[in-house]
Amino acid sequence: MANEFTRNCVLALGLKQDKTIGGLLKHNSEVKPLLLTPIKIRGTTFHNRIFVSPMCMFACDNQDGLLTDFHMAHYGNMALRGPGLVMIEGAAVESRGRVSPEDAGIWDSEHIGPFQKVINLIHASGSKAGVQLSHSGRKGGTPAPFIMFEEKDGKLGRDGVVPKSKGGFSDEIVAPSPLPWKNDGLFPVPHELTVEEIKEIVQKFADGAKRAVEAGADTVEIHAGHGYLSHNFLSGNTNKRTDEYGGSLDNRLRFFLEIITKVREVIPEEMPLFGRVSGTDFVRGKDILSPDPDGWDIAQVIELCKQAVPLGVDLIDISGGTNLSDKKNGMFFRPWFPCSPIS
Repeated sequence: MANEFTRNCVLALGLKQDKTIGGLLKHNSEVKPLLLTPIKIRGTTFHNRIFVSPMCMFACDNQDGLLTDFHMAHYGNMALRGPGLVMIEGAAVESRGRVSPEDAGIWDSEHIGPFQKVINLIHASGSKAGVQLSHSGRKGGTPAPFIMFEEKDGKLGRDGVVPKSKGGFSDEIVAPSPLPWKNDGLFPVPHELTVEEIKEIVQKFADGAKRAVEAGADTVEIHAGHGYLSHNFLSGNTNKRTDEYGGSLDNRLRFFLEIITKVREVIPEEMPLFGRVSGTDFVRGKDILSPDPDGWDIAQVIELCKQAVPLGVDLIDISGGTNLSDKKNGMFFRPWFPCSPIS
């Protein structure tokens, strides 16, 4: 069942085999679990439907956004298990868009080479490689959640932002509205983006997508969930603007839809384009289907999908929460939805 172009793939340990890792074996041909069957999205065929979600690793040694040998080991290890896709962690489209100073970046041409090495390694095991494009918004410049792990009695979390003396950039944090991530005095009030600055960031997503294509990525994903910048625009809980980027749902969708349009223009026609969104802000706890019409809820996600599909999005990855710091009882859920059935 292996695709021709992955047949005889060369593994990282130097051996050859005539089957793609994660594909169906001939002697099991009568039993074809859907999970292990190929799926074609736009012009790209994934040899199975196991997709590895992007994971922030906070492992760029010199706070420069460059992927390292650690990333080679991490993603190579994932690929050796045979998933159809390995999505590389969120890469910031500008330096102030990093969640932590140690985050990956794709805002400069010097990032292309390290991405290319990781992508080539993923391809060597027969998997497709994707790059998630991200901007942290008001949650930027924070320490990795495992910093001070022992001192906090084994609790993960972020207490404030990284000081400038240690590579922080708290004076550069941006958002659609001047609302800090937490009102505890430890997180800065973000700069409210002007319309001109919004347009510049939209273009930076497109520039990041072009670099991902140059590095050999098979797909790119636009991150618009988890309380990061695009999510801040989508949700009325964090977007209090009164111009064309705030207020009505159509206005709140505008930033993300403009990014989709720009990215679709610069990537190949046959390349799938994914989007990541949160399905709810959990304003009513674990009742994930409860309406939040002035904030962000599943009804608005459906409307977003209806508008995103005609612009060229092929798959929506839905998780949830982390836009509002005081909503602690939310849970993550992460189905992958090809967009065509809900368009």
